[in-house]
Amino acid sequence: MAAGLSLRKKIAFSVVTTIAVLAGLNALMSAREQQQYGVTHAQKEDLYEATATGRKVLKAGVRVQGASSSVGTNSLGFRGPDLLDPKPPNGFRIWVVGGSTTFDVFAPDDSKTWPALVGQQLDVEHPERVVEVINAGIPGEVIAGNLEDFKDHADSVKPDLLIYYHGPNDLRDIRFGGPPPPSGPLEKQFALLRATRGAINKRYPTLPEEWANARLSSHDLNEMTRRIELMIDEANRRGVPVLLANHAFQYTPGKTGSEALGEIGEICVLMQMVPDNVVHMFRDYNTLVAGIAERKGLPFVDVRSAVPSDPKYWGDALHFSAAGSQLAAEAVVAGVRSAGYLK
Repeated sequence: MAAGLSLRKKIAFSVVTTIAVLAGLNALMSAREQQQYGVTHAQKEDLYEATATGRKVLKAGVRVQGASSSVGTNSLGFRGPDLLDPKPPNGFRIWVVGGSTTFDVFAPDDSKTWPALVGQQLDVEHPERVVEVINAGIPGEVIAGNLEDFKDHADSVKPDLLIYYHGPNDLRDIRFGGPPPPSGPLEKQFALLRATRGAINKRYPTLPEEWANARLSSHDLNEMTRRIELMIDEANRRGVPVLLANHAFQYTPGKTGSEALGEIGEICVLMQMVPDNVVHMFRDYNTLVAGIAERKGLPFVDVRSAVPSDPKYWGDALHFSAAGSQLAAEAVVAGVRSAGYLK
């Protein structure tokens, strides 16, 4: 009887100890998140609001300061400072559309995003102009949302150029009919679970057998073309020139199978495709964007080729590090320069 009681006590003690250790680790991970980003995972949701159409957008006038990042939104709800009011007579305004890769989630502060760097470089090259960049990228956004914002604000902002840098969110939306499902309640609450899941998805992603047959169809590409052309047509109606850019991702040409999985595992999970099909997806998409630019006589920037697969240029498989943002900005500036927009 005493031996049985002792065993139960040992089990209970082990359970309590395990729970305490996990709770401590979770508290440390949560504190680390807040220290790095200025908010906890739960508090991030407070930075967003829903529009009248149900879109999830960033609130205007928000500032979040952490050890590794500083993010602020202007009066339009976009990352970066407010525009000059009124627009200077020698002003040149660039409206940049996209999702989290345009928002540039790994940029340490608003002035280091690749759209902001584009503005800074052009400002140096053209001291006779006042160059301002509107970073209209919103994490998770699709073209339709950017189009809605452009229609709402273009008349007051008076952009002189629209730069398009989209891809993953719309491709996933077309494949699945909506954004990725939200995190489960446990993942929202526990930082340790989020960190563990993220590490597993990055290093050892699970790829079900049925994903092997998932590919973009011609219908998917036609729908993507339709969405891009809606954005171009709206800009044309307002007399705003458009520069198209393809989309970069961390992939070393020639890698296949498990080698490629080590670089693009996160994208495989996002798109529910095996690595080789993810590579084909980006190749087809980037070819599509280049083809639209050629057909419509629009300038085109090959950002995909401008940023190498070396990990130092990447925060993850889709988003640039600070070094990658610099290379992307230089490629876009070269495209703006070549098109002669500021002559």
